[in-house]
Amino acid sequence: MPTAPRRPAIRRTLGFLAATAGAVAVLGGCSTDVTAHPPDADVPEPLSCEIAADGALRATGDVTNHSSKASFYLIEVAFTDEGTVLEQRMVTVDSVEPGSTVGFEAVLPDAPRGADCRLDGVDRLAA
Repeated sequence: MPTAPRRPAIRRTLGFLAATAGAVAVLGGCSTDVTAHPPDADVPEPLSCEIAADGALRATGDVTNHSSKASFYLIEVAFTDEGTVLEQRMVTVDSVEPGSTVGFEAVLPDAPRGADCRLDGVDRLAA
């Protein structure tokens, strides 16, 4: 199944949030370790995508904080059908301590048969 490129508008939004959080982190003396430990590396791909008995498509995955500070994550999941994005979900994961792993889930109710999911973006902010 072909994969569509990540959406630039969402990346800009995430970039704005990251810049805002980065400014707050600098002012507060914290760092999000973006250069040394990129946030995309904290969520392994592919996500697990399964249709439940109720017809919902559930995308599940884990986020592991490889940075040196407790972090807040914004994880974007795209639900697709034959490469076309049906819907996107933004999942938030709060206060993940350095070295810790936390699971997350995004749900598309009443997914069409054959629908799939993919990771579309990850951003990490200092908690």
